[in-house]
Amino acid sequence: MVNQITVSEYEVLNKAAAEYLKNGKIDLKCPRCGKPLIYESFGSLEIIRCEDKTCVKSIRRGI
Repeated sequence: MVNQITVSEYEVLNKAAAEYLKNGKIDLKCPRCGKPLIYESFGSLEIIRCEDKTCVKSIRRGI
């Protein structure tokens, strides 16, 4: 089963990514469980995820 995120969860993850890129840290909490969100970057790949790896995450790829 695919674990899909809602529009409101997606918006929180986008805000978290913008916050990290602006300030270097994320103060927002996971919209599902309230744990801290983590930003990871690997080349042109960005991952914004919950501290609990099984909760919620958003993956972005750039060129």
